[in-house]
Amino acid sequence: NNISINDALKSFNLSEKKILKLKRDRKKIIGFIETHIEQGPVLEKKNLPLGIVTGIAGISRFNLSVKGYSSHAGTTPVNYRKDSLLGLNEINLICENIAKKNEKVFCVIDSKIRINLNLTKQKNIIIISEKSNFLFKIVKTYEQSAVLCSKQLMNTLIKSFKINNQTVFKLPSGATHDASAMSDLCNVAMLFIRSKNGLSHNPKEFSSEMDMREAIKILETAIINIT
Repeated sequence: NNISINDALKSFNLSEKKILKLKRDRKKIIGFIETHIEQGPVLEKKNLPLGIVTGIAGISRFNLSVKGYSSHAGTTPVNYRKDSLLGLNEINLICENIAKKNEKVFCVIDSKIRINLNLTKQKNIIIISEKSNFLFKIVKTYEQSAVLCSKQLMNTLIKSFKINNQTVFKLPSGATHDASAMSDLCNVAMLFIRSKNGLSHNPKEFSSEMDMREAIKILETAIINIT
């Protein structure tokens, strides 16, 4: 409605000059523990209700456009074609092969590894484009560093798991979370809850009430025993 943020604040009797006074004091915060569904199949495959997150993946996003040339499929010899679709298919396969070869770091907690993998992909795209006679343009649209979870808070969760007779299982997060942003302020940790069929952002997304109850027990015990 063409109302500035400043005007909106004033309409609620708020002052933009006082915003900085809301800044959190690092010294007063022990840490941030986030509970979230796994959004993946690992815990279900392991038949475990809960897992302790070791780190949150970094993200590199690129916009790739491939430009070929439309010509008659019957009269244009293969060597003279500039088929952008075939080139894109080959790029997809290359990316899949790189992911499979680096399966142990599939969520790329290590930023250096992620950056190196991105460079490898780009080098392959150049090779494919020269071979298949098409043009391409690749632009980075987003970059977010990986975040490792606090060892202290992880140890608190491990202790809580043992007290509640839960199997201690650690796994990385391949998706980003609020905890990643909170890491700018304080130490963070995460607790994953089993996802049925590993689905998320889907009408069939489901985590059982029983698993959620176990998560509450873990959090309660962690808060009581946190140091």
